[in-house]
Amino acid sequence: DGGRRGSARVLAWPLGTLGRVKPLAATLRAALEDELAGRSRTELAAATARLSQRYRRGGAASAPILASDTDVAAYAAYRMPATYAACERALSLAAPCYEGEIDSVVDLGGGTGAGAWAAMSVFEPGSVQVLDQVDAALRCGKRLAPFEASFARWAVGAPVPAAEKLLARIGWDRNRDSVDLWE
Repeated sequence: DGGRRGSARVLAWPLGTLGRVKPLAATLRAALEDELAGRSRTELAAATARLSQRYRRGGAASAPILASDTDVAAYAAYRMPATYAACERALSLAAPCYEGEIDSVVDLGGGTGAGAWAAMSVFEPGSVQVLDQVDAALRCGKRLAPFEASFARWAVGAPVPAAEKLLARIGWDRNRDSVDLWE
């Protein structure tokens, strides 16, 4: 059941046992559980530790940080829920500023699509595109998404498709919960 905040559509906030839980957050958890089923917990733990160390180091990467399907699964498991929550919060706070419907969103550098999930939760756009340089992340995101979205390869310097809203996390500091939103 959709509600309205300002003039942007948002999904209802049903009360859960631990406070407010968005329907897509629960759906994301279930999708991640399915994605991780049958994977080695030892390999996922090692990949998570390696990725955490790399992100803490900071600085620009000379090659994609998510180098394997295991890296992508580990990233999705340990970062995607928090990234979704940060993006959803930022978009929810921004939603009252927009009049009318948000029909299209591009999630630039979107990886597995956490920003797309947040955009769907807050704006329910008719068109969502997730662009990233890591093919394995895009494939994982497409498997996870319960909604129609385009997942396509993109490289820094390439044209960005037109959209009403652009979520960008290129060079995003994963240690702070923020997201850039442009019209």
